[in-house]
Amino acid sequence: MSDDINIDYAALSNAGTDDLVEKIGQLRATQQDAVDKRNREYEFPENYDAKMGLKVGHVTELRLFFHVKPGHAEALKEELRKFKESEERNSKLAIVATGIQTMTCTLFDNDTRYLHTTEFDTDWDPYIDDSVPTEKQRRIYANWMQHLEEAGDFGPDNIPTANDIKVLFNQNRVTATAYLRSFGDTVVEQYKMKELKKAFDEVLDHPDAAEALSHPALRPLLDLASE
Repeated sequence: MSDDINIDYAALSNAGTDDLVEKIGQLRATQQDAVDKRNREYEFPENYDAKMGLKVGHVTELRLFFHVKPGHAEALKEELRKFKESEERNSKLAIVATGIQTMTCTLFDNDTRYLHTTEFDTDWDPYIDDSVPTEKQRRIYANWMQHLEEAGDFGPDNIPTANDIKVLFNQNRVTATAYLRSFGDTVVEQYKMKELKKAFDEVLDHPDAAEALSHPALRPLLDLASE
């Protein structure tokens, strides 16, 4: 997903999950060589951890702690709300592409500290690569990062690279002591389960559903539908 690729979030977010996965795979293929080259040439700190965070099933947790620049709390809150609502973060395409499960943005200690939590389906490195592949997406991050002391002079006029974001987040993360999650399914698996349920509900609404499901091989489906 390089900067010159035009991503139609609205159109792609109406696509089926399998079609989305295929499209995302195609977009990733166009940028993989560039990502690999960028990672080879970037000088990561010795303590950089590309696999930070605990896992449940496929899902990784991440907790980031920052200090809010004095007088910047309200501006940070506004940018975080925009960030959450942006199609680059909130569309089905973005959710499937990044594997993001949850994200919370919390100011605390009288709005002097910021806690960013997220859960996603991959390891840390590919999650960031998938989250900020274009300058537009990195700018969205920079818009709220500019209000954090640890981000230095990063902001709309000094947009960080994907690896800059990786390092900044890595330096300010705290791995959970314990991590409990009821299910470790990926977002793709969850979307496909929803699509399967929708299709099954459509079958049940058909006037001939009872007769069709009376076949012994389909009895488990009929029993499930009756619960």
